[in-house]
Amino acid sequence: MADTDSMNVSNRKLSTTAVGDALRDQVIDLLEADSHKVDREVRVSGKKVDVLLEIDDEFRPQTIAIECKNLGRNMSQKELNEIYADYLALIEEGEITSVFVITRLDFSPEAKLYAKKRRGRLEIFTITEFEDSRLGYRRYCRDVRDLFSEGGLEHYYINSSLEDGSSLHEQIIC
Repeated sequence: MADTDSMNVSNRKLSTTAVGDALRDQVIDLLEADSHKVDREVRVSGKKVDVLLEIDDEFRPQTIAIECKNLGRNMSQKELNEIYADYLALIEEGEITSVFVITRLDFSPEAKLYAKKRRGRLEIFTITEFEDSRLGYRRYCRDVRDLFSEGGLEHYYINSSLEDGSSLHEQIIC
């Protein structure tokens, strides 16, 4: 009976590949929900790419390689440098325009500085930041604000007030 219990526990543990695949699949789901064309685990000039994102912008079409890393700690500059070095030839040959590296946790301060110096060719995101950039609350609020202004609704809006007549907005802000 104990052997059966230990097998059930070990079956519930995911392999490192399965854990990484789950993050990759989450990224793909977010991109597809935003109507982007993506390919999963493709080879580009011999290099295996987790996700290949094609953005069909009429002025500047982009092909972005996305590397998903589900580490149990923050990614170091050394690890980020190794990933970028793997993709640099593809960028220089025009096979891809940039690399996104997405992690479950975060990046070390040195890795963030390293990426900042390569902005446009190397972008880094935690999965939370990536979710927010694709489907996030800030984007939703901007869209609602724009619709509100576009329709002229700001002329009809009545500010909320409390029973004593004071402004609800002022009470929340203070």
